[in-house]
Amino acid sequence: MVLAGTTLVPNVRESWLKVITPLAATNLADFQTWPLYQNVGQPWSDVTDRFVRIKSLALAHKTLKSNAQYELLRRVNPGINYPNLSGLLNMRMQYFVNQWDKLCTDRLQQQVEPALQRIIDDPVLNPTKVPWDMFRYGVLVNLREFAWEKLHPLSLEAPFHEQIITIFRAGHLAAGVEGSDWKTCRFWYF
Repeated sequence: MVLAGTTLVPNVRESWLKVITPLAATNLADFQTWPLYQNVGQPWSDVTDRFVRIKSLALAHKTLKSNAQYELLRRVNPGINYPNLSGLLNMRMQYFVNQWDKLCTDRLQQQVEPALQRIIDDPVLNPTKVPWDMFRYGVLVNLREFAWEKLHPLSLEAPFHEQIITIFRAGHLAAGVEGSDWKTCRFWYF
């Protein structure tokens, strides 16, 4: 067993950090190439049928808060998502999240907030003045979940967050999902 109380044994932490660090660096470099939120509200010409444009930021806000969204997210890749029955996996995920945020999320936050603020303040994109709280961490959380999926070969059968990252990479805002399982669901964007 590699648990000592509630902390990963130091050599396990060290080896885990060696895995996380290059993955974070790759994601940071990729993120710098994204047209972050620059295509929000615009059509996406070369997109597949799996991605559906919604009409407004207000609808995106409503969708992201829905029970259907929550239930689908809860069922995606249950073997790698926290919480689950494996205490060891939960510990690994907690350590991953902690290190990822230090290596990646904290550095990207300063780029995300001004880009998102421009959308929230735009009277054409946001005529009903939808608050930005629901969207604030969307790209960063999904980038972290995408990286977590990459560390688990079984998740290749359900690359759910990879689909969401595709939306952000194209400069749009991920606006929820429609459907009952990841294989048939459609991903909404604005």
